[in-house]
Amino acid sequence: MDLLDYIKLNGGSGKINCPVLVQLATRAVCSHKTLYMIALGHKRAGHQLVKSLERVTNGAVSRYQLRPDIFGAPPTGHRQEVSDAA
Repeated sequence: MDLLDYIKLNGGSGKINCPVLVQLATRAVCSHKTLYMIALGHKRAGHQLVKSLERVTNGAVSRYQLRPDIFGAPPTGHRQEVSDAA
């Protein structure tokens, strides 16, 4: 699941001052403005922030989705996203 979907799934609006976004940023130890830019795809999270986001979302937002250029494809057996499109 991507970051914006995670925020919305948890009751957030995805806007810059959304309380869910602010709380997630606090838990991940980054600014909510930075997290907002990452969620919209205007900025890329660094190695440590990606790992932190994966931890604070309990794996719902994975390092493999946020930065496949660093972490590669998910390992075999890793929880995959399921598309509603069929």
